[in-house]
Parts: sequence; C-alpha cells; structure tokens
Amino acid sequence: MSPYLLAAMLATAATASGQRPPPAPADARATAALDAPGPKRPISIRAPSFKVLGRENRAIYSGGVVAVRDKTRLTCQTLTAYFDAKGEVNRLDCVGKVVATDGDKWARGEKATYDNAGAILEVTGNPEARQGPHRMRGSLVRFYVGTDVIEVVDADTQVESRAGRARTPPPKQERSTP
Repeated sequence: MSPYLLAAMLATAATASGQRPPPAPADARATAALDAPGPKRPISIRAPSFKVLGRENRAIYSGGVVAVRDKTRLTCQTLTAYFDAKGEVNRLDCVGKVVATDGDKWARGEKATYDNAGAILEVTGNPEARQGPHRMRGSLVRFYVGTDVIEVVDADTQVESRAGRARTPPPKQERSTP
C-alpha cells in the first residue's frame, strides 16, 4: 500500500474519531488512489505537494497536478479533492491552466469541477474544447465522462466538413429597449 493512500486513510479515520489528522508525507511526489463503489471509479492523483485537511474532508494537491480516472485525464496547477467520511472522493476542483482529455474530447480553461458520482466535468474560465475535428469556445464546457457527449454554453463552433470548415457564430442576444 502506498504511504500516501495510507496517510489519506489515516486522516479520514482520525476525522471520524475526532482526532487531529497526521501530517502529510514529505515526499515530493504525492499519490492517492481512492476507490468507491457504484458509478464512482478509482481516481489516481499525482502532484509535487499534498496536504490533507481531515476535519474539512478535503485534500489539496499543488505544483503541477495530474488526476486520472479511467480514460479521463485532468491536469492543473492546484487541485482540491473533497471526500466523505468513508474517504470516497465526491468532487475535484482544479484551478490554473486546466487541461482535460477524455477519449477524443479535449478542453482547456482556468477552472474545472469534476463531479465523481455523476462523472461530469465542467471547465470554465475562457474554455475552449475539441471533439474530433470540431472546435468550440464558450462560457462553459461540459463533458459527460465515458460518453461521446460534450456541451458548450454560449457556443462559438468550427465544424469540419468534407467541403471545408463551417463556422457557426454564437446566437445574437436581443437587447430590450425601455
């Protein structure tokens, strides 16, 4: 068993018993693999810095984070993992130079939230995305992980076709006059 997984488990146990969690390992490469039943899958998280805040049911990874669940890969500067009393990850919040890939889907932005139970990844902060040859920008990019579904709010898209590229501008908003 990894010392990092052990540290996360000890922190969760200490939280449940009302004790203070042990300090995070000092090693430069922190790794946590957190298993959960049902729709939740194991998540592997690697980062140069790792801090467990057991009483708050969260862990903070920083310094160039890589999180992987199945075929989905998420990288960012800082990641906060929120977990329940059993140590199961409910949500991941990423900040700074976020890049996400899932099969042929790709997105980048400044922030991302990953709902582990629902397997939904949302990217914000001037996000842009690709799915196959198609490119999109908008205010929000949403992946339904493990499917071929991607949504873009306020979409500005470039769709590849056999005849060349077709650009679809975002719909114009009507302004009301007083």
